[in-house]
Amino acid sequence: MKKTKLIALLAAAAATVAVWSVLNSKTSPQFDEADFTPVVIARTAIPEGTVIEAGMLEVKQILGTYVPGSAYTRMDDVTGKVAKDEIAPGEMVTKGRFTGTEGGGIGLAYQMENGRRAFTLEVGVEAGVAGLIAVGNKVDIIVTDLNDQKQFETGYLLQQVEVLAVDSRLKKFENAADIMYGSVTLSVTPEEALEAESKAFRARTINNGNLRLTLRPQADDSETEAGPVVTQGAAAPISAPEAEQE
Repeated sequence: MKKTKLIALLAAAAATVAVWSVLNSKTSPQFDEADFTPVVIARTAIPEGTVIEAGMLEVKQILGTYVPGSAYTRMDDVTGKVAKDEIAPGEMVTKGRFTGTEGGGIGLAYQMENGRRAFTLEVGVEAGVAGLIAVGNKVDIIVTDLNDQKQFETGYLLQQVEVLAVDSRLKKFENAADIMYGSVTLSVTPEEALEAESKAFRARTINNGNLRLTLRPQADDSETEAGPVVTQGAAAPISAPEAEQE
């Protein structure tokens, strides 16, 4: 290596070390506290689709010159949002990398509580309360089934069930009265989902019917104890599974 090239490389290295020392020196007279900006930094790797929690983040003081306008400065503004793509540890957290969980920004799964399932029922004008159900409302589910005496019996299957979606609309309390819908998606437990599907299948098989929804007052959290009602004089049709087995 030529002597002049070696001297140039050493000079460049010395300059780099000098700049680094100035930027990182706490006692440097060039900067005071007002020159630094709090910036939210990823403490750990954040995979795509993760709902952000406070433990995933930290706040560091960064020289304002190097902080973009899109950077978050408070952790509260980020927690609860969903990462659109992967964020590396130590990476500055900026706007546009996240979406909210409200309004279906990234899908229904991120709005649901753990242990719940989304269960969709096909509804018509009667079963769907004439198009008056909106996301965020609560409904009761009524079912008509055969009892042990082969009579039609109507009762409550589930009560106080939250509506998660109307067709594919996820926005809460959106007035859906002007647009008729064909399905309603409800929040149920895994066990309730199995029971509702079983009852819906029997209703379709026995009397070509379906489950029916009733709309509750929004502030009413009571449960009715009304018992099943038997339709007197009504017998199961010949096509019913029970009749075929006889």
